[in-house]
Amino acid sequence: MATTDAAANKQLFDLISQYLGSMDLGGLFSIGADGLPGGWLWDQITSGIDNEAAIQMALEATPQFQARYGIISELRKQAGTGAAVHVPTVAEVREYEQSVTQIMKMAGLPSFMYDNVSDAHQLMIQGLSVAEVEQRLGQAWERVQNTDPAVRAAFGEFYGITGDAAMAAAFLDPTRTLASLERDSRAAYTSGMGHRVGVNIDKTTSERIADLPKTEAGIYENLTQLGALEGGGVFTETMGEAATDLSVENTGIDAVFFGDGAASGRMERRVIERNSARAAVPGGGLRTQRGLTGVSSD
Repeated sequence: MATTDAAANKQLFDLISQYLGSMDLGGLFSIGADGLPGGWLWDQITSGIDNEAAIQMALEATPQFQARYGIISELRKQAGTGAAVHVPTVAEVREYEQSVTQIMKMAGLPSFMYDNVSDAHQLMIQGLSVAEVEQRLGQAWERVQNTDPAVRAAFGEFYGITGDAAMAAAFLDPTRTLASLERDSRAAYTSGMGHRVGVNIDKTTSERIADLPKTEAGIYENLTQLGALEGGGVFTETMGEAATDLSVENTGIDAVFFGDGAASGRMERRVIERNSARAAVPGGGLRTQRGLTGVSSD
């Protein structure tokens, strides 16, 4: 009978020790040089605990388990308060850790943000699913993190967030909605790429543009149109030209991005008047009430 009990104990030990090893809890059992089992697990089995459910309960009370999977106890406490919280199994915790780590690596986050399982556990505590972590480190994050440096600079200027860790924390903050992150990243893209084509756009205007149903390609196309108008001097008054208060901010953006007919009309009139004046004066001079400009008086 004793031989039978010993064999059964050894069989249970072998089964559960494999499970503990797969959970990173190999310190809870040992196998001596003589092949004999030992450690916490063997002590539990030889003390009379002879089923996996009972050992699981004892396991969760160990410091080793709490150090590695304390997240389960934390979420169980939340669920006990009536909160709509899913209490994960060990397998689910490990799957979450692996998935989130892979997403963070692919997104280019600093390694110190995912080199410890506690980083993933903190996201679980905050209620972020794997799918939401992926969404938050998706298109909006890529737009700021991995495009033109001017976009990242604009994001930092507008929202006071600089550095990889601070930016990642902002995108993974569950109090910030995905919609707000999308708008902020589009605003930074608008201002940053505007800077690249010679157009300065402030935060308020960038956010207005970000709310438009335009793709990044559409925004950039409009920015290049503005840059060409700016470079062509449409918004700069020439000598003798009546002040019409044309500017990128007050006229160009409204015309190009928002389809403002009145703003477009003011720019068109300026171009027509300039072309007419050039056509009326041989040599391309501009006739004004003060005489000719653009023509040498020598």
